[in-house]
This record gives sequence, structure tokens and C-alpha cells, in this order.
Amino acid sequence: MKENNDQREKEAQESMLHIADDNPEINYDRLKESAQYILKKRTSLPFEEYRKITELFYNSMDMEERGSSHFLSDVNVLIKYLEISLNIIDTHLTPALHTNAITVIGAGEGRMIPLIIEMGKKTKQKIKKIIINDLLESHIETIKGKLSDTYGTDKSSNIDGIEIEYREGDFGKINIPFSDIAIATWFVTSEILDPSSVSALQEHRSHFFKKIRTTIGEHGFFFEEIPDILQSGFYYLSRSKSAHILTEMGFLPEESENFSLTNIPKENNGFPYHIRYMPKNGGHGREMTNAGFYSLASESLIFPRESVQIYPADIIKIFEEYKNIEEVKRYISTLLINNSKNEEGDDRRIKRITMWSADPY
Repeated sequence: MKENNDQREKEAQESMLHIADDNPEINYDRLKESAQYILKKRTSLPFEEYRKITELFYNSMDMEERGSSHFLSDVNVLIKYLEISLNIIDTHLTPALHTNAITVIGAGEGRMIPLIIEMGKKTKQKIKKIIINDLLESHIETIKGKLSDTYGTDKSSNIDGIEIEYREGDFGKINIPFSDIAIATWFVTSEILDPSSVSALQEHRSHFFKKIRTTIGEHGFFFEEIPDILQSGFYYLSRSKSAHILTEMGFLPEESENFSLTNIPKENNGFPYHIRYMPKNGGHGREMTNAGFYSLASESLIFPRESVQIYPADIIKIFEEYKNIEEVKRYISTLLINNSKNEEGDDRRIKRITMWSADPY
């Protein structure tokens, strides 16, 4: 009887691993292929190899096109949290206590930079400098070119009185000026890891978050987006399937349940494999508390499956057309309500947006 029950339980568990296998990005066998390629039968991954995989993944993917249906909802959220942060700074801090600077960590190809610039143009007394950081030189050069094309030749370093400063390299290792606000969108903090050992992983992430805490000083804010693995949907299944695969492979046994593998269909013509860190059971909250952060606001957001196609140049036009940020927010909210459709069921991609503070306010 016990053997029959054990067999049924095993079959039920295996069946759960193949939920939504018709979606190639969370197909169990494809995720296993990713693990086999990345690890090559090893139980850990040297940091430099992880860095190389990350660079290959982002250098070969058109991430802006991939996220185009999400752009409008991302704009809506970022305006909201920037406005909250700037208002608190304006209300609670004297000019001597803030820097009027914003740091964008892992800026990618810079799709959100024009939005921050436009927010700064409407609140010039609060944003005078934007520091743009990314690991890849190619991304920094892309951003410079886009800003020059968008705002005019040779304007990639100063746009309407807002200084633009570029800092290429690993945020945790390079010199970064102090800022009032740091921003890491699109799962940047899920890619902060050294998978060479459990202790290296924990130390690497702890150093990174403490560096952000130092960068924003005693009164600043940090805004991040991470995959929401608590709610059923794409990221929950991705982490669950990946955890099963990596546990069976003996990968970092104490942490194997906290990783999520990626295998993008090859028709996208990019390097398909990647691995991210998504700690469960409140692990990320403990990381942030240990680094000296307080959570001021947090929410979950479903990525739109379809949305009105809007690009950074369109955001500039919207900000120019409407007198103030409240009017901009109302217009963007109307666009979202009238033009967006969300994923459903196992395909729902949900992210968790959190505004952290160095001060409990």
C-alpha cells in the first residue's frame, strides 16, 4: 500500500512539472537543456562563466522589442514611484540633504531614460543629474546614440540642463556618485549573483545591496522590479521547474530552489540560455533588511499580453503636450485601460515592484 501511495505521489509531482509545457519558455525539457548547457554536469558555476552567459544573452537579444507590449505599463509604474519619491524628498529634506541625482542600474538599451529625463524637465529643481550604469559597453553606446538622435546631436551628456553621466561596468565594483534615487527595472537584481559557491552568492548579493544603500545615503530611495514567484503563473512555474532540475543535478544544494532557468526559442536569433536568482520564502526581503532598507510600497503587476505600441519618442511628445505630471498620468492610464489585454492562467507574467527606503519616514 505504501509503495502504491509513493508511486502515485511521484507521478503527481512529475505531472506538476509539465504544466504549461506548451509554452516553450517554461517547457520542462527545454529548461533542462538550459541547465545542461550552462552547468555541463558541474554543481556550481564559475563567476566569469556566469558573466559571459549574461553578456551573450543580452548582446544577442532585442530586449526592447521583446518588452514592447510592457513598455506603457512600465512607464505608468515608474512615473508613480518617481513622483512619490520626489515628493517625499521635497517635503522632508532640506536642499543640503539631497543630491538632485538619479542612478539607473543595469539600464540596458535605455528605453526608460527619456521618461526620467522628461520627469526631470517638469521637476527641474529635483532632478539635475541622471547617472546611467550598465555592465555592457555596447548598451552604454546605444543609449548615447539614442539620446543624441532623440534630443539632438551632441546632447547625450546634457539635455535641457539635466546632466547625463555614464558609468560602464559592474555596479558593485565601480565608483558611483551619491544619488537621491536608484532604479533597477526589468529584473536586474535577479541577475546579481556569483554561482561559484553558496557563500560567494550570498556575499556578492549582500555587497551589491549595501552598495546601493550607501549610494542613496541616509534618506534616499531604491526602486526595483523582480519576478513575482509567489503568485501562480509563468515565473512561479519557471522557478519550480528549474528548482527540480537543479536539485537533481546537485547545483548549490542549499540554494538550488532559488534559481530560475531561461531558454528563449531560437527563432529569436539570440543566445537562448540564462539563469537568475529568485529567492523564495521571503529571502529577498531579508536581504534588503540586512542591507539597511525599509519597504515603503510594494505591488504586483501583470505584464500586458497586448498593449498599444508606444515608444520613448512617444513619451516625449506626451510630456510636451500635457502641462503637468497629473495630466500625463491620466492620459497614460486611459491608454492602458482602453488598449491592454493581460495574460491569463499559467502564462501570466507577474512582477513585484517595491520602493525601498534608507529611512523609515
